[in-house]
Amino acid sequence: MSLIRQVLESVRVLGALRGAAGVVLFRFRASFSDILTNYKPRARRGPGQPFWRTSILLAGAIAYVPAAAPILSNRGGGSHRIFQRSICRMLRQSLLLFCLLAMLAPAHAQSTVRVVGTVSSRSTGQGIPFVNIGLPRRGLGTVSDEQGRYHLPYNAAYAADTVRISSVGFKPLLLPFAALLAEPVISLVPEPVVLNEVSVTAAGAYQHPNTAGLAKATPRMNFHMGANELGTELGCLVHLQHRPALLQSLHLVVLKNEAGPLTFRLNIYRLDAQGLPTTEKLLARDVLITATPEAGVLSADITADHLVLNEDFLLALEWVKNPMPAGPDLTQRISFGGAMKYGAQLYFRRTSQAPWTKPSFTSNMPALGMRPVVALYATVKD
Repeated sequence: MSLIRQVLESVRVLGALRGAAGVVLFRFRASFSDILTNYKPRARRGPGQPFWRTSILLAGAIAYVPAAAPILSNRGGGSHRIFQRSICRMLRQSLLLFCLLAMLAPAHAQSTVRVVGTVSSRSTGQGIPFVNIGLPRRGLGTVSDEQGRYHLPYNAAYAADTVRISSVGFKPLLLPFAALLAEPVISLVPEPVVLNEVSVTAAGAYQHPNTAGLAKATPRMNFHMGANELGTELGCLVHLQHRPALLQSLHLVVLKNEAGPLTFRLNIYRLDAQGLPTTEKLLARDVLITATPEAGVLSADITADHLVLNEDFLLALEWVKNPMPAGPDLTQRISFGGAMKYGAQLYFRRTSQAPWTKPSFTSNMPALGMRPVVALYATVKD
């Protein structure tokens, strides 16, 4: 009877231990789910509180096992020793689980914190849609919604860094991250946009239609967005064969879209003396396109912008809006056409205001100088 009581007591202890561990795992899974659904920390009772209350329960259950272990050790017999070793093994596993969750909890509490604010026009007081907000040195950024509201990830270690806030038609604003934390409601000063005037230099100018960029994608070659963050961009250098050229429309080849309707902005950036993209946008307005579930070519008419260019430029695709509560996996669920071309230049930006980088790739093509390029192109008249 004594042996039966010891076994029952041990089973009860192990049951309590497993129950406590299950509660901790449930709490941790729920917290991790909060991250995936853009959980807002202002609605929480405080980061990490449910975790640490449950951890105390787990620690108590773990402490109870060593107290029961001497009872089992008083009895002789190999079966008792085997059962005791099983309890000690489970104790070690539980301690490892406790330490792992203890290390993950502070990181989770920090990653869910976001600065919530709005960006509006100083002249009208209206919210500015699709404003780029970010820390250029950290690759941390976002895009405001149609009402100018934004949610920017927060990290206390970046308080001394500079935040850049920009939108077409407004003067860019630079301020310390600490200032944004203190006052997240921002107003931008309108800036007059100088439109490019179409100058007819000779009879019949701007009458020959042409295509600049990659208009025909290679079969079985596709490209994905490189990040799942608003403001992520994918662009390629566009070379104008004849200059000056009057831009007529912008186009993007979509091969697959399983993420639902997604809104993108087509940007045209000026290049510097070294041929690298700058922050200067050449279009005087936001050109938005929405990717539907159907594959095909998305187009935007810009004839009314009267944009005449006498230089090469970077044509980029920027993700600015997702109607779903949680962002889709753009890296897999939407793809664009592409090809390998001589002298092609492909650029990637992780999020708003982040630096441009050239993605690395491997190729087994024997010809040197062949590089990947996404199917972004413009129709022009030269």
